[in-house]
Amino acid sequence: MKKPLFSDFRGVLKFELESRNRKNKAYSMRAFSRDLGIAPSRLSEIFAGKQSLSAKRAQTIGQRLGFKEEKLEWFCNLVTAESGRSPHLKEEAQKRIAPFRNGVIAQTLNENLPFDPKWYHFAIRRLTLLSNFKSDPKWISEQLTLSERTVKKAIKEMLIVGMLQLESNGQLTIKENYALPPTPNRKRNSELIFKTMMKKSLESRSKITDQYRHHGLHFFTIDANLIPEIKQIIQEFEDKIDHLTYKSKQHNALYTLLINFFPNSKIEKATTDAKTN
Repeated sequence: MKKPLFSDFRGVLKFELESRNRKNKAYSMRAFSRDLGIAPSRLSEIFAGKQSLSAKRAQTIGQRLGFKEEKLEWFCNLVTAESGRSPHLKEEAQKRIAPFRNGVIAQTLNENLPFDPKWYHFAIRRLTLLSNFKSDPKWISEQLTLSERTVKKAIKEMLIVGMLQLESNGQLTIKENYALPPTPNRKRNSELIFKTMMKKSLESRSKITDQYRHHGLHFFTIDANLIPEIKQIIQEFEDKIDHLTYKSKQHNALYTLLINFFPNSKIEKATTDAKTN
């Protein structure tokens, strides 16, 4: 599982401010403090790490941000983990944070089952979040241009391992975030998934206008010592987009983000600029 994007409550607040500013360039920190119900000067000190929040104020702010149930609890625990009145409270809050990733509780799949996911298993999971989603295999097959037989088999597999759950009304739903232990077969499958998505990405260039897609290609010369930092930046970028999509009130399209950062020349052994005497 990836490293969480938000390790403290300040990161959550800053991300919320950035998200609102992207939608409305005139949206300022003063407007944000007004919406949170706290003074601009105090918000500045909170961002600077000079002040924290009480448990009661965290609850109020979380509600003003639109957080509900598990996500509200996660935000409050982030606050308590820093500013709890005792080491015991902080420790307990930290334990409650552990199962969450970016405000969503993790789900562990049945790892004892011989399951090797294909690209469409992940696509079907996300399709369930569409506003017009239908649990009908025929509808799903039409959306993903798959055979109905393939979809039925995939749904059966996903229900068994826990990637999907069937509600009493017959609707397919998901619990976000899950752990899928790596196996040799899954490593090979991940390569096939990537190749398939590369093909679909290239196909979209001729089918979808620039208004609805983005393709980028860049060449860099780098110091190999920077690779870990670059990979971390890419991961944070992915997580921010992932978190931003959860904030949407309506989901009406399934998209794929495909990122590949790889060497195009012989890799020299990483060196360090530090000189020894």
